[in-house]
Amino acid sequence: REMGEPAPLSFEVMNNFITTHHSGLDILLAPSKPQFAEEVTMLHLGYIMECLKKNYDYVIVDTIHHINDTDLTIFNWTDSLFIVATLEVTTIKNLVLTVEILKDLQIPKDKISLILNRAYQKMGVECSTVEEKLMKISCMIPSDGERVVASLNSGAPFVADMQLDIPIVKSFYELASMVACDEDKSHFNKED
Repeated sequence: REMGEPAPLSFEVMNNFITTHHSGLDILLAPSKPQFAEEVTMLHLGYIMECLKKNYDYVIVDTIHHINDTDLTIFNWTDSLFIVATLEVTTIKNLVLTVEILKDLQIPKDKISLILNRAYQKMGVECSTVEEKLMKISCMIPSDGERVVASLNSGAPFVADMQLDIPIVKSFYELASMVACDEDKSHFNKED
């Protein structure tokens, strides 16, 4: 299907491209083929983001590992920007560059949060070094490859049953509570 000229979208049109997971989460997937993705201009993306923000309380955009024009468009719409990193030297080096770019783009520092993935593996780089050189770590997601891979393969989110005694589940619960609006924070005060 051709994209056509960029124009504001109705939710009825957008809804034709949204997939609903059995958990109730709506997902707008990337185009199925690279050549289709090339048809999506920054103007298209702006209208897509506008439509999503009007119709959802929360819009999460998963981007690639380097900043491109698409990201710049998304940054204009974002309230919170999460940088996900691991404690590997090459990742930290790239993180330094990313933080510099975000500073040059005048993204307010209070909009940026650093999320450490696989945080409890001994990688040789200390969390304190990252915080000293870059920024405070907002959330640490522990390594749990077996649970994550099983979840990906089954399509069943490992956080759905809210077993807070499992460290990785608890960390995602904490991450979600960081971004939840005041009205939704009551969902995070339950003890399960």
